[in-house]
Amino acid sequence: MKDANTHNAGQPEWLRVKDACHFSSLTKPKLYDLMNRGLIRSVALREPDQRKGTRLVHRASLHTFLESRASGGSPVGGPVEKGTAGQESRASEEGGITTDGLQSRPLEGGTVTLT
Repeated sequence: MKDANTHNAGQPEWLRVKDACHFSSLTKPKLYDLMNRGLIRSVALREPDQRKGTRLVHRASLHTFLESRASGGSPVGGPVEKGTAGQESRASEEGGITTDGLQSRPLEGGTVTLT
């Protein structure tokens, strides 16, 4: 019988914070920051009369977040351009909002710059 906390290849669907930090190589404060900003799903398990509980991090959500910030290889979402402070952004050739929230616009030759 399959454990309710596992999915593909026997990997747990939910991780304790310590395990999520190990899985992602993120620091504990950075992981909590991302969870508080709603970028990674998490759940706090505690009884109403308890001050402390157990925080669990959704593995797929963490993986999806990391993949969305990955660079190198073949870009899936369009051309990769350097943004401000050396950040990489993906934008369509038609223009639009990039992954870091900057506005893009097309130039001759199909290249994209950030404004």
